[in-house]
Formats: sequence, C-alpha cells, structure tokens
Amino acid sequence: NIQTDSLFIVFEDDSCSTVLGLASALFSRRLLQMGVYNGELFNNLGLCCFYAQQYDMTLTCFERALSLAEEQTISEVWFNIGHVALVSFSYR
Repeated sequence: NIQTDSLFIVFEDDSCSTVLGLASALFSRRLLQMGVYNGELFNNLGLCCFYAQQYDMTLTCFERALSLAEEQTISEVWFNIGHVALVSFSYR
C-alpha cells in the first residue's frame, strides 16, 4: 500500500528500490510531457517498468529505446535488455 503526503510517497514495505523506481518513473513521465523523447529516456523507463513488474511495458519501452537510440547509447539499451533477460530466467 502507498500513503501519499504533500512531499513524500511512503511505501509500507519500506522498499528503497520501489521508491526510487517510482520517483524515476514519475520524473521520466514529466520529461515526456515536456517533449523530451529519446532512447535514453525509454531505456530508463524500461528498467522502471521491469522493477515495477510491468513486463509488457518493459518490452515496449526497450523496443522504443532501440528505435530511438543513437550510436553512443545503443549498447546501454542492449545491456539492459540482457540484464532483464538474465534476471527473468533466473527466477524460473
């Protein structure tokens, strides 16, 4: 469960990764609203979705990141896709 305050969002399970993931997702959403639209942003959103267990959105974000990534950042997208694949299959 989530309790909201004017300044903070508190999770009852006190999970730091959950709080950071939500903060990152909210920040990324705001960047999209401001017109920032690049591979790095969708790469980060893909990781946020993965750690929030929204696996369908994870793949969509990584696909978008690959299509928008520049030559310098495409390796980061592929690294994160590999990380998600390894973590996903290690729990099976």
